[in-house]
Amino acid sequence: MGQDPSSVHQMRVGLRRLRSALDLFAPVILAPAHFDNELRWIAGELGQARDWEVLSGTTLKKAFDIAADDADVMAVQHAARNIATENRKAAVAAVNSVRYTRLMIEFALWIDQKGWRTNQSINQRKFSTR
Repeated sequence: MGQDPSSVHQMRVGLRRLRSALDLFAPVILAPAHFDNELRWIAGELGQARDWEVLSGTTLKKAFDIAADDADVMAVQHAARNIATENRKAAVAAVNSVRYTRLMIEFALWIDQKGWRTNQSINQRKFSTR
């Protein structure tokens, strides 16, 4: 994950799309249940970072635009930026964790080894090889 704040957003969008695709194809392709649990976990880790980046980066700026030079406003903005920084560090740690690495390896192997075909009927397998 890069230093660009939009990287957290882009990763969350990708995870949301992946989870939607797995849900959409669930009647034909049944993913192991732990994939959903782990994808929810990493999305949650990224969610805190994204929420605080938005709050500290745009929401507070717009909300306090009129009183931007007020000491209390600057203190709130500074505190929000610090919390955003800590949440971003936590998100980076989650992406760099063994848990996330294991998820990505297991998911890649599941796709590569056609593990998604394990629970398919003969008819479904015929359809999925086209």
